[in-house]
Amino acid sequence: MTMLPKVIFLTPALLGLCIKAPASDELELAISGLESLDATVLSVDYEYEPLERVLEDLGDRIGVPVHGDWPTLDRLGVVADDDVTFRLSRGNASTVLAGLSLLLGDEFERPTFEWHAGRMVLTSFQGTAAMRLTDVYDLRDLLSDDAVTEQLRAGRPDPAGPVVAEEAEEEAAELEGAEGATADPESIGGGDDEGTGEDEPPDDEAESPWKLPDLSDLPAPSEPRSLSPGEELVALITEHIDPEAWINYGGNLALISERDGLVMVTAPPTMHRKLRNALARLRRVNPRGLSIETAIVDVPRDELVRLRRRYDASSAMLGRALMQGEDAIVLWRAESAVAIDHSAEIESRLGEAVVRLGLKPVLDKSTGSLSLTVEAAMTHGGDERSLKTTVAIPNRNGGAILELPPVLPGDSLRLLLLLPERVG
Repeated sequence: MTMLPKVIFLTPALLGLCIKAPASDELELAISGLESLDATVLSVDYEYEPLERVLEDLGDRIGVPVHGDWPTLDRLGVVADDDVTFRLSRGNASTVLAGLSLLLGDEFERPTFEWHAGRMVLTSFQGTAAMRLTDVYDLRDLLSDDAVTEQLRAGRPDPAGPVVAEEAEEEAAELEGAEGATADPESIGGGDDEGTGEDEPPDDEAESPWKLPDLSDLPAPSEPRSLSPGEELVALITEHIDPEAWINYGGNLALISERDGLVMVTAPPTMHRKLRNALARLRRVNPRGLSIETAIVDVPRDELVRLRRRYDASSAMLGRALMQGEDAIVLWRAESAVAIDHSAEIESRLGEAVVRLGLKPVLDKSTGSLSLTVEAAMTHGGDERSLKTTVAIPNRNGGAILELPPVLPGDSLRLLLLLPERVG
């Protein structure tokens, strides 16, 4: 088996990719178990089956024990001998469990499935609090990207909020009006003395019942503090991932804290998984670099024509199909990493092939389109070929197939394949 050369260039912009805080083994096993449920496809057909028996059958079929937290479920009115009628044709195990939980409980609270100690447990939301695990997430790479910071700030309202700001303005107006107001005795119930028609002068020594307190010594209200980029990101996370669960914002299930771009989260495994997926998507939208699989292959011209009818010409799938074709000869392959807006130089040998490859990716963040400036030269025996060009890759699943022009015409094509994957 031929080992592929791996070339990694650690420019300053890529250093953030190498920072990863270790998670606990228990949490990693839980995440792995939840992912296995997504990969398990099954069909179910239960008719008036006891709930406890349904859970046992699901555990046998998905290869993961499924149990009920019966003391906790009893408080929801869910018991082991509840009759269950539930049908689903071809869904993954996660979908089956989610659909089953919707049938149980009532409109005010339904049970949920959570991973705990190597099994899936049907319990209440409050019951998952005992299954919380803690992990630290390093988000300094996201916060060091000015584009991400601007997006976060643009998407967040004023920290004081419009209601708070309006109330503050109204209070200030009331105080200003009160300080300049004069007391009207009739409005308070004083009025003229009967039979005289004259007002008595106020007694300076007596305390007037309508006298306003002196507010001049009160401190001025402080301006609302702007959120830091880290706090903006935490606020974004808590708004979109189980927003009613965070203890910081009035919930009772999960806790999140941030300092200098390091975020500590204590939550059940399913919330950790949602958080990881959200961060992965955010990094893909705002990539710091690329992991690029590159290859040079000899392919018959008619094979390229045939595959282009089947796959989009700018897709990575076309490149992989060319490499795996029966008539394709892979002369050279490598994997490399390069930061956005930075150049990388690759020079390596595989058998008779000597390749020098220069790459510089540029990302248009407004459209998500990636452009690659490419300089390539290959010597294979007495055959020397080179090219210099810029190619556009419009989406995340795109790739580039470039022909290395031959010295002499022939039926065989020598193609340079560039298959990038955007990474955070």
